[in-house]
Amino acid sequence: MDLLDRLENIEDKFFDINTSDQIATIYLQYDKVSDIFNPNYKSKQPIFNGDLLEMIKSVFQSIPSHYKLSLDIQIDDSEGYSEQELLDIFTDNILFEYKNKHREINRRNKTAIRLVLIGLFFLVMMLTAGHIWPDKGLAHDIFFYVSDIAATVTIWEALTITIIQIHENRLYEGSLLMRFEGINIHTGKKSA
Repeated sequence: MDLLDRLENIEDKFFDINTSDQIATIYLQYDKVSDIFNPNYKSKQPIFNGDLLEMIKSVFQSIPSHYKLSLDIQIDDSEGYSEQELLDIFTDNILFEYKNKHREINRRNKTAIRLVLIGLFFLVMMLTAGHIWPDKGLAHDIFFYVSDIAATVTIWEALTITIIQIHENRLYEGSLLMRFEGINIHTGKKSA
């Protein structure tokens, strides 16, 4: 068997993928509810721990983007939560994660804009100084060398933030809202 043939549907070996409905079901198993929440937060409602969020992000990246995702979660000990309460907590946490990612993207956009402005400032400063400062001495060369590096680095960083980091976060952020088909939660030990 050719390597490319093996790669084509490799996800099928790891996940339950329904190709006709375009849905990938991800099964998660937890011993107790507290395993999925961050114990350090003392909030009105439990907040997911970082491990669960990283796992969800990893699943989004592992499953081809044309598939919707369905989470099927089995929790042996509900620790007093009903299945509906847990479903509401999961849904709220997904929305909370979406809002946090959206804020992060906005912060990075603002940082990228500031870096572009700084880079443009250095470029304008270099052009202006080139007309005002006709001396071609060592100080002139050092000034232009440092200004050129500062302009290039700041604009390069702005492009890196905008093109790579924000694009990756936008894909994940969009996935949080658009790719979730559903979340099913089952509590109590499954009979063998």
